[in-house]
Amino acid sequence: MYSSILVSQENKKQFSLNTINFAAVNSITNIIIAQQAAMTAVIASSVAASSSANSN
Repeated sequence: MYSSILVSQENKKQFSLNTINFAAVNSITNIIIAQQAAMTAVIASSVAASSSANSN
């Protein structure tokens, strides 16, 4: 989340108040958030699988 905030702030500085560019910033932020959510899911499932294998 922190990285998406930094990217968003930097892009806002570069693109100013241009509406088209603001939509691009939101898209980039959403992509970063989706990537982080996917990584969290992968890590969680990996930990769950490891726990399951260790308990047998």
